Amino acid sequence: MTRPTPPRGLAAALAAARTTASGAPRGRRLVGMLLLAWLPVIVQILRLTLSDSSRGSGFNGFAQGVTGIYLAFIVPLTMIFLGTAAFGDEWASGTAHYVVGLPVSRAALVVGRWFAAARRGLLFVLPPLLVFYATSLLGFEDAMTHYLAELGTVVLVVSFLVLAYAAVFQLPSQDSLLFRAAAPLRSQQLANRLI
Repeated sequence: MTRPTPPRGLAAALAAARTTASGAPRGRRLVGMLLLAWLPVIVQILRLTLSDSSRGSGFNGFAQGVTGIYLAFIVPLTMIFLGTAAFGDEWASGTAHYVVGLPVSRAALVVGRWFAAARRGLLFVLPPLLVFYATSLLGFEDAMTHYLAELGTVVLVVSFLVLAYAAVFQLPSQDSLLFRAAAPLRSQQLANRLI
């Protein structure tokens, strides 16, 4: 009986991304991440309900909120958390040695973890950003449709930054933490194959 061949290349990376549960926020982490991502929306809604005007801050307020809050704080903090937590849970639960022992290349495993962190980052950052856009333009007639091209540019820039931050905060941690610490396990596996 022969074993099925393990996936290679992009198929292996996508399989690693689909099967990873590490770095997924749960419990208090999830509440903290949601609060962080939705904080500008909460502040905007409070500002709208407590002020005399029922109008949002307009597109200039949205642009200032994106550059001053989302790009400066929310995206980096979200991706620091998600990127560095990609393998942290596996060390805590003791499954890191199992992951390293899988017949999947190191690059496919790291790229799969990057896909998973980037997907989670986009799911945390983009929905509140779109709601922030809508609440900023409340009360301005036809403003939401007038600024759709600018919104598309903002969404593309924020998405690119999420992907870049996922790479910056996750990929170096993979080399230094997981694979160097698990090198004795790999050499033991190689020795077992030769015997």
